[in-house]
Amino acid sequence: MTSALMKIDPAGLPALPSVLGDKRYSCQTGGKVRPGIKVLTKAAQKIEAARRLYDEGVEAGQSFDDIEARIRAAVPNLDRSPLTPRNVPYFTVRGSDFAMPEIARQIMSKYAEDRGDGILRLYRFPVVFASDSLLDVMPHKLEAYGSGSIKFWSDFSADGSERYCMTFAPVRKASSGRAIRVFGGRKHQLREANEGRCDPENCPEYQNRQCNVKGRIIFYIPGITRVAPLELPTNSLYGLDAVRETLRQIAAMRGGRFSGFLQGQEAFWLTKKLAEVPHIDEEGRAVRVEQWIIGLEVMIDPTRLLGAPQEQILADGERAASILTGNAERIDDRTDPSFVAEKTAALVTDDDAVLSEGRDATAPVPPDGDDGDGDVGAPIERDVPAPYTQQAPVRTPQQAAPTRPASTASPRPPNGTATQATDGVAAVTAQAQGIGVDAGKYIQFAGKRWGPGWSKNPNGLKRACEELESYRGDPAALTERIDAELNVFS
Repeated sequence: MTSALMKIDPAGLPALPSVLGDKRYSCQTGGKVRPGIKVLTKAAQKIEAARRLYDEGVEAGQSFDDIEARIRAAVPNLDRSPLTPRNVPYFTVRGSDFAMPEIARQIMSKYAEDRGDGILRLYRFPVVFASDSLLDVMPHKLEAYGSGSIKFWSDFSADGSERYCMTFAPVRKASSGRAIRVFGGRKHQLREANEGRCDPENCPEYQNRQCNVKGRIIFYIPGITRVAPLELPTNSLYGLDAVRETLRQIAAMRGGRFSGFLQGQEAFWLTKKLAEVPHIDEEGRAVRVEQWIIGLEVMIDPTRLLGAPQEQILADGERAASILTGNAERIDDRTDPSFVAEKTAALVTDDDAVLSEGRDATAPVPPDGDDGDGDVGAPIERDVPAPYTQQAPVRTPQQAAPTRPASTASPRPPNGTATQATDGVAAVTAQAQGIGVDAGKYIQFAGKRWGPGWSKNPNGLKRACEELESYRGDPAALTERIDAELNVFS
């Protein structure tokens, strides 16, 4: 067991010393969903070459950065950027923004909509967050760029009470006059101006719009086969604040958690809504303009989030009472590897017939490499137990336990006995095997997702069986989700 004094990093691993340094956890993403589009400026629209390159780039699915670079190369006399952002009610997904362009096609195929104009666009899509830390799933800061690289950025003191303006420290030079080899990346230091404090209202870069808020929302999209998460970059203060408030509300209902699935459902949906945004014009007047703002919808009854913990407490209380009164044996979690391996190796009934999900118990086992029914894509059973020979029947841990002296009183069977819990885990294990999912990993996944008491609660067992059944047609998607939960979300 991990010591309470041991530091744990956001990935759930001990924060051991490393030559890589003690840097804040930063999730690497595998692609970007853009919050809008870019169009040609009025000046660029008058240039035929710019119009042609823009149309070709959009048709080919190129990123707007690549389109802009091609236009600048073809029309070198442009004073300003040929593209300008346009606020639209949909998101942009382009293959060039992903390490695997196929991911863009998957997203559009699953979640794009035609809202009457004959064009498929991404208006909303479900997301799952991998951390309960707001700064991990929604990193953001003030940043100023110069000469193609970051020049200044904001950061907070260790206690969060002060915001500083950071910059790169100059590289020291050796006695020979050559720059020394920098170990661990360029060093950071406080900016000399304003004693290193970040004060946007007195900052020349911010006032000249050279320094702006830059953030990104990091998430997974259910059904998209990609281990690395995706991101949505945005500079909208209102959008970031709206997402943050929604996550805070859900965290308050779930004991500080908003990661993973809510009640087994895809509850969070990123979308856009039209809202009036206030801002101060150049003359200091407060004006409002309509803009499409990023929002986070929660597609679940919030009362279920409030009621679920209480249901678990009551179920645990009933089991504890039955154990203390002597009416039930102590129930183990039954999620240890040895128990899972035992159940996975052989599931034998009293008449010693091998069980196989979806197959008659007395049917012959198909040869290796044959799925038994000829359906393409059906799971192939391997490592089948040897044919039955005369031997002692396999017994559950309760059946193998020494017989206790009979009690004079007939005890009342409590809700959820040890035998029921063991049989329930065995049924879940068999069902996982039947659809082609690693039963051992699924048991660990269930314990992490619903807590160690899931196997003792009839509702927990029912929920696990229903989830397995829902993935019968696509076991690979469940395997991907299990691996992400055990290896990434941990």
